[in-house]
Amino acid sequence: MNKKGFTLTEIMAVIAIIAIIVLIAVPSILAINKNMNKRTYERKKETVVAAAEIYAINNPNIFNNSNEVKVYVRDLIASGFLSSDIDNNDSNCIANDANGNNGCIINPVDKTSMNSDYVIIKKESVGVDVEYYTSSESSENQETVISGTLVEQVCSKFKDGSFAGKFGNGANDYCMCGNNAKGLYKAYKDANGNLIATTNSVDACIISGDAVNNYLWHDSVMWRVMGVYNLYNNPNKLVAKMITDDIVDNK
Repeated sequence: MNKKGFTLTEIMAVIAIIAIIVLIAVPSILAINKNMNKRTYERKKETVVAAAEIYAINNPNIFNNSNEVKVYVRDLIASGFLSSDIDNNDSNCIANDANGNNGCIINPVDKTSMNSDYVIIKKESVGVDVEYYTSSESSENQETVISGTLVEQVCSKFKDGSFAGKFGNGANDYCMCGNNAKGLYKAYKDANGNLIATTNSVDACIISGDAVNNYLWHDSVMWRVMGVYNLYNNPNKLVAKMITDDIVDNK
């Protein structure tokens, strides 16, 4: 019986064909896997945003009279609104996030922890709006979140000299807010030009003159601040008057 095997040329041809198939298939498989990881990552971010919305609805006190608040992914895990992917004893969690005491959510793209990512939750007329940010994003590309109530934000501008507070038209009719935005008081400038509050109260602390810097980014709009006023002579009822005639889309 005559048995004939493959020739060396035939074997080499088969190997070459297999090599070509591998060269074509492997990058495609890797690309598919990478795209799947990206889609999984986007779904995880959507899950975080949805959890943050529920968190805000169930905990309205987080705003503390402000219109927006910053919440980390690790805080949502700790409060039970998100489930972690891995335990805090897992080496990936320990290596990537020192704050992963309740476990970590892992980014499937680069296998790092997402615990230090965060969301900005903003109050809307109905419900809330949530935006996701990664911990590595530049602050220049993010809207600055100013802490405190609107009145406290304006009062801090009086204290640091960003806004020139006046209660009258006189050259020395300065004013500023009391501690924790409690009450409005006359003020004077010391030898270094710093405003010092007195114990004499006033009813209003208004932006003086034609100030060009009396603007405050608040609730997604750039507002012109007119001043702070004492409502009903009650220091707990200070109000900030603001106005804008511009449609502002960004900073």
